[in-house]
Amino acid sequence: MGGKLVDLQTAKDFVGISSTSQDTLIDTLLFYISNSIIRLLGVKDFDYGATKDIFYPTYGENRKIFKLSKYPVDLNQPFTVKTVSYDENIITTIDDKKYYVIAERGTLVFSNPDDIFTSKMIEVEYTAGYQKDANNVYQNIPDGLRFACLLWFSTIWNTRELRGIERVSNDVRKTIQIATQNIPEDVKQIIFQYQRNSF
Repeated sequence: MGGKLVDLQTAKDFVGISSTSQDTLIDTLLFYISNSIIRLLGVKDFDYGATKDIFYPTYGENRKIFKLSKYPVDLNQPFTVKTVSYDENIITTIDDKKYYVIAERGTLVFSNPDDIFTSKMIEVEYTAGYQKDANNVYQNIPDGLRFACLLWFSTIWNTRELRGIERVSNDVRKTIQIATQNIPEDVKQIIFQYQRNSF
């Protein structure tokens, strides 16, 4: 699970690295930074594949609008919404044309929620995420997210000696994890534009 938002060579070019001696360290940094960004976006992961979400509607606005755990949703693949009765365990498939609209970037909106949600949970099956290349890099990611990854990488790389990040080891991985908990302000502003509530 997990991948990178930026490939190795793009990151090296961004900070002006020509040698290959630190490739493993750079790749490790890119992996941790990429997955930190994905978590900040409020999704489970970006890996492409079949996914199932279960929602327990309560009275209020969230009876109508639900955020899926993954995006972008592949609208060319089957999308199934069912309601399941708590007491009788009766499963009913919902007619999508009548009751809901699914947005590519992971929002499920019901038009008449009170007609179908009484004492029921919602089960959603769909396909979502980004395909990855042979180097574990997500394809067709928005340019803004790639740039955020590069900025964050640049910040950590330029202060790696102060942080004690000079080669890959178990201790360094822990240091990298700590480093990726502190989000640079310029990176935070870019990520904010792509967070779930902004789609």
